[in-house]
This record gives sequence, structure tokens and C-alpha cells, in this order.
Amino acid sequence: MQLVAVYVVCAVLSVVSSFLAIKLIKCKRSHQREQADRKDEESRQRLALQSSQMALDREFTTRGLLQAMFNAVPEGQLVFSADESFTPQAFTHSNAAIGQLLDYAPADLLKLTPMDLELVREPDVQRTQTDVDLMRLDNTEQLPRNSVMALRSMQRNIRNAVADGVLTYESSLVARRHHRIPVEVSLTALAKTAPFRLLYSVRRIEERQRLMTSLNEAERRFKDFFNTTLVGAALYDAEQRLIAVNPACLRIFGCPHKDDFAKLDFFSCGFISNDVHQQVAKGESTNGESVFDLDAMISSMGFVSNRRGKAVLDVFFQNLGYDSVRHPIGHLIQVQDLTDLRETESALQLREAQLRQSHKMQAIGTMTGGIAHDFNNILTPILGYAEIGLEVCDKNDRMYDFIKEIRSASLRAKELVHQILIFSRQSDNSTSPIHLGPIVKEVAKQQATACPANITVRYAIRTDRDLAQANPTQIHQILTNLVTNAIYAMAEKEGAVDIQLTCFSMGWRHRQEFPQLKKGTYLRLTVSDTGCGIPEDLRQQIFSPFFSTKPSGEGTGMGLAVTGNIVDSLGGAIALESKVGEGSTFHVALPLIDAEPDDTPEEWHPPLAKGQRVLFVDDDVSLAKMAEPMLASLGYTPVVCTSGSIAIDRFKGDPASFALLITDLVMPGMTGADLASAIREIRPELPVILCSGFSEQLSEEATRQVGFSAFLQKPVTRHHLSETIAGVLGT
Repeated sequence: MQLVAVYVVCAVLSVVSSFLAIKLIKCKRSHQREQADRKDEESRQRLALQSSQMALDREFTTRGLLQAMFNAVPEGQLVFSADESFTPQAFTHSNAAIGQLLDYAPADLLKLTPMDLELVREPDVQRTQTDVDLMRLDNTEQLPRNSVMALRSMQRNIRNAVADGVLTYESSLVARRHHRIPVEVSLTALAKTAPFRLLYSVRRIEERQRLMTSLNEAERRFKDFFNTTLVGAALYDAEQRLIAVNPACLRIFGCPHKDDFAKLDFFSCGFISNDVHQQVAKGESTNGESVFDLDAMISSMGFVSNRRGKAVLDVFFQNLGYDSVRHPIGHLIQVQDLTDLRETESALQLREAQLRQSHKMQAIGTMTGGIAHDFNNILTPILGYAEIGLEVCDKNDRMYDFIKEIRSASLRAKELVHQILIFSRQSDNSTSPIHLGPIVKEVAKQQATACPANITVRYAIRTDRDLAQANPTQIHQILTNLVTNAIYAMAEKEGAVDIQLTCFSMGWRHRQEFPQLKKGTYLRLTVSDTGCGIPEDLRQQIFSPFFSTKPSGEGTGMGLAVTGNIVDSLGGAIALESKVGEGSTFHVALPLIDAEPDDTPEEWHPPLAKGQRVLFVDDDVSLAKMAEPMLASLGYTPVVCTSGSIAIDRFKGDPASFALLITDLVMPGMTGADLASAIREIRPELPVILCSGFSEQLSEEATRQVGFSAFLQKPVTRHHLSETIAGVLGT
């Protein structure tokens, strides 16, 4: 039993010992775990402490950096808060720049609010900022801290800054010594919920305001110059869109408004040469003289203008360059009206040409005067004997018709010499109201008969009013010269010559065609052909004397020169249209008149004289022989002499028997004027008629002024001689 008990005791002790050993082991392990946990906690605490220390060090470093950056900003900066009503509170932070700007210590600034610094005004009463230096406030001007209006304006600014994130505006700050400083204020919201925190940044703008004022002044001066200069100017952007146009440019083009002017595109305008367009496309500044047809612009592009006709303009394209990023800025186009200048130059050139022409005519006149004198002396007996022959010949006799043709040819020769004298400015030309229609018909029929079979001459009279102040021979010569030249131009091919007579009223449409004519109503004689045409380089020369394109021996070069001279003397003008290979058209404009022509009866019966003795003196024997039967046929008793000395001897024999002296002016030995003076010494009351084929000094009016009774221009017709003698003797 004891063994059993011992065994049980031992077993129990063994169990207890095992339990205790296990418990001891667990306690030891638990202690070890606690020590390890304690070490981990201490390690974590050390790490946390180190991390906190590092974070604190970083925070101090960041704050120092931010503070340094805040103070380094060149702009003045302040931080303040605003409550829910957006009322600003005192500043909480300030940088060094704001203290220097306003002359405040940092501690003093933190006692102020934005209302203490800023001169806040309502927009409608905002004081105009200027570019003057710092201005001292008047003693009566106080800071607007207690101004309700200013407080509301500041609250509105804060509310807008919170809503938009930032608000920028111009204002003024007042320094500690009451100096006003123009600034640009930027309010930046740092917190979107109340209390609102805002960054108050200010930047001085005196220099900017100075620059803006200078810029505004320069812009004002440019606008004043742009709007008042007499040179037309139009400003275009880089896309060639019209920005502005000055009044001078609108006036040049006759445009009432900018929108009307915008229809004109200078950069593609067909009136400007391609060379100019190409240079502008390359970015070059260039100019060119162009002729703008305003009528074509009005009809084709709907251009609105109160100006008509063509304008000669100098257009200058100025490239305005490029901006800082090499983008083109645009063009300034300057326009100068040269129309009056070119017209003046043309008029001056015309006057110079006329002066040269006058010198030529003076030389030609000297030459033609002598020829005309001799030719008239030859014509006088031919015409005289023809008229005497008509008087004594039976009208039914075939010889009567022959003599009549001789007289007609002599009269034409007389008129031709007269026109030569007119052309050389040595003779006056008498005109009267005449109808042009019959002359057109006569010339057309004459030329149609004489021209080659391959050429047709047509005429058309398209007006009932055809009265002009002219001489029939002049009109006949104008048409004959023009038609003859037209026929010559078509000598080698079939063609047609058209003669037209129309009427027109001078207006702006005809101003380019006849620039020298005044306003009024004109007759237009048009002669057109389908010939070879006239080259451009010859058109200014065709009216010059002795200029001809015909081969030597086929033309004198006087036809168009005489025609132009006659047209000028009648107060008209002549214009030419021609295209090489297609033909030419001459337009002659003559003033239309309303007076009725004074037609002379075809039949004339001379009044018979009563046998009065007439002393006739001429050194030309043939003319002297002709004068005797002519005077006798008129009923006078002629005494014919061929020299002045013989005439004086005959007159001295019986001075009282003579009723009249007719003497040639130019004679060898004693001139007609000397003879008249010698006769007047014997018998002062004797009437004297001077007669000459040519004289630069004497005319009918001039001879009467120096005491002579009348003047006869050779060749003298029987009709003219009878009327002149009857007028002098009063019979």
C-alpha cells in the first residue's frame, strides 16, 4: 500500500513538477515576449520621435522658405481675412516690398485693413488715374474707412474674387505720409469658405500709365494726322481686311461711307498693274500710277461713288512689317489724286505743241503768202474773163457751159488759196449759219463717184438740227480730206466709208472724248473706214503739217493739218479712234446754233452804173487788160494803167473827171498806198479802193481805219467788185 501510495505520491509529484515546469516555461516565454514587445515599442517610439523631429525640422525649413519667398516677391503682398459678409479684417501677413512701398513697418501694417490703404471709389465716380509722380493728398481728403459706399465697393470686389478665384483692377494706395500711389491690385482667394482668406497683391503702374498716356497721345496724333491729311489713306490688317479709311481717301473715290469704300479691293484690283501686285505679294513696299475707271467700278462691282469718269491715282502700298512672333501686321495704302496734275501737264504739253505749231505756221505763212499773192494774180484774169464771157455768151450755147465750169473751178481755186491763208494765220475767215446735211450728201456723192469700185461710200444724217456757224468750203474741205484718207487706207482691199451726221449734248460721258470743249450742244461729223488703222505712235503726229505716211509724191501731208486747223477755228474739236488692222474713225464736233442761214440768191443782176470814170492801176498786164472789159460791163468808164507814175500823169490831166481810184497794193516803184497818198494830195475827197492778192497788214476794216474806202482781196469776182464800188460811190 505504501508503494502504491508512494507511487501515487511520486506520480502526483511528477505531474505537479511537469505542470510547474510547463508553467515556468510559459512564464519565461511570456516574459521574453513582453521584453521583445517593450523593445519594439521603444523602437517605434524612437522612430516616431525621430520622424516627428524630422517633420518639425522640415516644417520649420518650409516656413522659412515660404517666408523668404514671400518677402522676396518684388510686388507688395498682404494677406487678410474676410467674414461671411465679405467685410475685410486686419492684415495677417505682409512682405518686405509692401512695407517699402507704403513706408510702413511690418507691425504697423498688421494693424490695418485694405480699407485703410486703398482709395476705393464706385465705378461711375472713380477718379481718373494719371501718370503723374506721387501726389500728396489734400488736407481735406480723408481715407474712406468710414465710407459706406467705399465699403460696399470693397465687399463687392472680395465677393467677385472668391467667386472667380482672382480679381484684378486698378486703384490707388495711400502711403504713410499720405502719398497717393497708382497701383494694380490683384485679389486672390486662398480659401473658398468663411472665414475667407485672400492674398492682396499690388504692383506699381506709374511707368505703365506714362507709357499708356504716351501711346494714347501718339494714337491721337496719328488719328488727327490720318483724318486731316490731304493724302488718301486706308489701313488693312494681315488678312487684307479694311480697318480704317480717312476722309481724304473717301473724297478721292467719291464714297459716302467706309462700307461703300470696302467694296474696292486694292490687292486684286485690275486697274493696278500686275508688277505692283507681285511686289506687294512678296512683302515689298511699292507704288504705281494707275487709271481708275469709276464708271466701270460702279457698273461692275456695285461701287458707290458720286464721282464719274476716270481718275489718275498714285497708289502706294506700305508693308507695316511683322510683330514679335513674325506675324505680318498689315498694309497702309496711300492714295494721291494726280488727275488735275496730269490734265495740267497735258494742257501744258498742248500749249507747248501749239506754240511750236505757231512758229511753224509763221514760217509757212511767210512762204504761202507770196505764193498766194502770185496765184491770186493769175486767178483774177481767169475768173474775170470767165464772168465776162458768161455775160456776153448765149446760155444756150455749148460754150456757156464750158465758161461756167471755168468760173466754178476758178472759185474753188480762190477758196483753196483763201483756206491756205487761213491755215497760215494770214487771213480772216468769214462764216455764216449753214446747214451741214446738204454738204454731207454732196461730198458723199462726189466721193462715191470718184472712189474705186471695191470701196463703198455711205452716208447717214441722224438729226434734224444741222445748223453750224461755218463756211461751206471749210466743211467741204474737212469731209473731203477725211474721206480721201479713208479711201486711201482701203486702196488694196474691199471696204466701206461711212459718213454720219449726229447731234449730242456735252456731258461727262463725252468729256474724255472731247476734253477741250465746254458744255453745250454739238454736231458730230463721223467718218469711219475699215482700212489698215493708225498705229499708236503715229496718232499724235498725223495733224502736223507735212507729215504723211504715203509714199513720196502721193501726199503733201497738209490734209489733216488743214482739217485740224479749220475745226479749231470753228470752236470745235476732232477725236480719233483707231485699231490697227480694223480701221479708223474720226469724230469732228462743231457747236450747234439755232440761227437761220442767210442764203444768197443764185441769180444776180448787177446794177448798171452811169459811166463814172474809174482809174484802175495794177502792174500785172493780164489783170489790167481784164479789168477794162469787166468795169465796162458794169457800166463804168475804165482808165487802166500798169504803174503808179502813169496813173498820176493821167489823173493830173483831168482830176475832177474821176469818181474812183482802184489800185493794187504791191507794185514796183510806187506802191498802192504811195499812189493813193499822191492822188489825195491832188484831190483829197477821191474814194480809193485798195486791192491785193495778199497782205499781212491790211484788211477791209484796217484800210477804212487809215482813211481808205474799201479793200478787195484777189481774185475779185464781178459780183464782189460791183457791190464794193456801189457801196463806196453810194449808187
